[in-house]
Amino acid sequence: MTARGAGILGMIAFILLLSFGSYLLDVPIAVVVIAAAFAIGVILLAGAKRRPPEPR
Repeated sequence: MTARGAGILGMIAFILLLSFGSYLLDVPIAVVVIAAAFAIGVILLAGAKRRPPEPR
């Protein structure tokens, strides 16, 4: 599995976990959406800053 595929699966699992947690804790779904968007943004930003090593 590539790093991109693992990241996508991780984001999906994270969103599902947040949704289930919001259901159990009776948290509004808007809070879950905001938290998921923030987490995805951070993951994408961290992935964009990583560059392959320079060839020597």
